[in-house]
Amino acid sequence: MNQHTFTKHSESLAGYIVIASGALLVAFVIVLWLLLNDAESEPVRSTDEQAGSSAKIETGTENTVAISAAEDEEPGDEEVDSVLTPEETILNVNCRMLSGKGSAEDVAVVTLLSDESARFAVLDANGTLFGDMLPFRPHHFRIGRRPDGSVLVGFANLRLNSGKFRPPESDEPVRIYHDGHIVYETKKAKDFDIAHDGSSYFVWEPSPGRATRLIVRNMEDGTQKDIELGTGFSSYNAFSPGSHSPGYSHDSLEIMLTPAHEEAMGRGVYWFYPVGLGPLRTFSIEGVWGAVLTSSENGYLIDQPNEFTWGETGDGWKISRRKIDPSTGNSEALWSRTLKDDHLSSFIRLSQNGKWMGVSGREFTVFDTETGEIVFTYPEVAYRATLFDRLKPVLPENATIADVGDFRGIYFVNNALVTHRSRGNTDPCNTKPGEQYDNTKWRECVKELRMQGRYRTYYDVFELDNIELDSSPSYRTEVYRESNCMPTQTDWRGLLNLDGELAYRPQIRIED
Repeated sequence: MNQHTFTKHSESLAGYIVIASGALLVAFVIVLWLLLNDAESEPVRSTDEQAGSSAKIETGTENTVAISAAEDEEPGDEEVDSVLTPEETILNVNCRMLSGKGSAEDVAVVTLLSDESARFAVLDANGTLFGDMLPFRPHHFRIGRRPDGSVLVGFANLRLNSGKFRPPESDEPVRIYHDGHIVYETKKAKDFDIAHDGSSYFVWEPSPGRATRLIVRNMEDGTQKDIELGTGFSSYNAFSPGSHSPGYSHDSLEIMLTPAHEEAMGRGVYWFYPVGLGPLRTFSIEGVWGAVLTSSENGYLIDQPNEFTWGETGDGWKISRRKIDPSTGNSEALWSRTLKDDHLSSFIRLSQNGKWMGVSGREFTVFDTETGEIVFTYPEVAYRATLFDRLKPVLPENATIADVGDFRGIYFVNNALVTHRSRGNTDPCNTKPGEQYDNTKWRECVKELRMQGRYRTYYDVFELDNIELDSSPSYRTEVYRESNCMPTQTDWRGLLNLDGELAYRPQIRIED
């Protein structure tokens, strides 16, 4: 095994103590915990209502409190009008919409923001599923949908993701709902995520002594793990040695702590915690230009064995898919390809279903992840004339080169590939010298430019299942910079007025 392969560090994980909870014992633990706990957070962790009032909790600490769903406060208890209307949401600059992925791709959460709070509604194609009022302004959203159709949705206002300075003692709240019931809440967290299939969620919390812990709730069997991470981990926006970004493996069976310091590029130590049973796995990646792991058993590497200049002969960039043996940490190449592009400039990007991998350079190159075959290329370092012929099928009749507009990037959205273009500019909305930037004012200005026909932004959508190297887009759809609570477009996701009620139309499914 050379420096391009993965090195296994450990495969051990401490066992967890199983605590049987009953009504009297829970009450005693709550009081004792409130008196003795010196952590910065005060989380409320309640079981899924389907698990009943005595769901089993697995924990490695003394700070876990289980509360039955019967004790949860229902959203309706505060008489909050959580039904959002088409008139107050669609293209409202204070509205935010996030659509789900994978199993949750037919669900969206819509929020109406105020300075210190937000109303939200969870929608599907039939209308509102549930909603509530949040006591904070969220900027971090996650959605999962379970096989029975029930929905988990989570919101957070995390200090390091807030976009403006907030002191360390600031609240960093997280709240997670399951079909309208609050199943988790804390005033202090570092990060969280929800599996797209609703099988679990996790929260990264502060722990006593400036340490951190990972809370993992398995929604399938109602169990929970509290995993103490120690002081060696910091949240991902710290961009310092030891900082890691938490997230799910591609199959949602593991929680990955990925190296996230400023120059990591996927290099460093990965930690994999199973949601269910299984050992902790850690791997180190060194000696390559960049890497992406989708689980503890699969990853993609980019390396440049020899420096080269465009037009010269040389090895170019080596891109490979690796299969990892969890028992040894060794890996083998499933395929390896050479890409001669002296302008390689970005990390590996993957489609949601894992079938396609993209790499940016002078061209955006798409690989079939099973075979390593290059299936599509698109010019990124290009003038409008270069793009004109490729875009003709989706441009207006009698279009000219000017109709191409400005190229703003290419990336995956779920399982489709989209290019982002704009026509016109937002210069009239720029902050004047001496004025303070006002985001709401800027959004209103951009909306006015759009209504006047002076500004447009588009996605050109490529459906990859039937694509060729130089294919043109399947269709074009308009997107809205000023508000992502956008109206539905042909073949594309968005909000719609369904007989006077607000509903969500998901992107038309592209078969896996």
